[in-house]
Amino acid sequence: MQRDAGLRGIFSSALPYALFQNLVGASRSRKWAVSHCLRLKGGEKLVDVGCGPGVLLDYLQPDIQYLGFDISRNYLETARHKYGARGLFLEGRARDFVQDDRFQRADHVYCSGLLHHLDDDEVLEVFRFAHTVLKPSGRFTAIEPCFLAHQGRFSHWLMRQDRGANVRYEDDWKRLACQVFPSSHTRVLTRLIRIPYIHIWIEGGRGSTRRTSNNPEST
Repeated sequence: MQRDAGLRGIFSSALPYALFQNLVGASRSRKWAVSHCLRLKGGEKLVDVGCGPGVLLDYLQPDIQYLGFDISRNYLETARHKYGARGLFLEGRARDFVQDDRFQRADHVYCSGLLHHLDDDEVLEVFRFAHTVLKPSGRFTAIEPCFLAHQGRFSHWLMRQDRGANVRYEDDWKRLACQVFPSSHTRVLTRLIRIPYIHIWIEGGRGSTRRTSNNPEST
């Protein structure tokens, strides 16, 4: 569920959303995610679930085959205007594309800041979509806000103000991921952005997944 009442509603437009993201340091966090989580070598097919205005493309090699989808027509129009034919931007949800041949045999399925807007059934829908479209060696990665059992009061309060009404604890994220990706791994991330938000990095695949140790932002 997404809360758009009051001031939160301004982020349904691409420009205020982009300005806020830049203010909190999202550019730095995307660059880090591309380097440490996606680890693309070039030429891969990447599916961006909840792609928003497509800004991930600013950090990808030009030969990446990029396919993104989102439910926000405003975000998608911004993406098409800015990136043109460099990516494919479609309107819809994971269930709309699970049988779409264009998404099959993806090297990587990625989503960031999407799943905490969804209820458990919708999260599992995204996980199952990823599991279906990934090639056997492919990987799924998500980066999402995550509560901690022992967390500063201000940080906890701030995350409670998020537009996404389903920020979860680490064990809850693990429980959901393991239902679709039995070999999934998670890692708690701190200082990913400038404000005191906690994030979780979820990684899964149709086969085994790899842990990485070169992560300066993890706890």
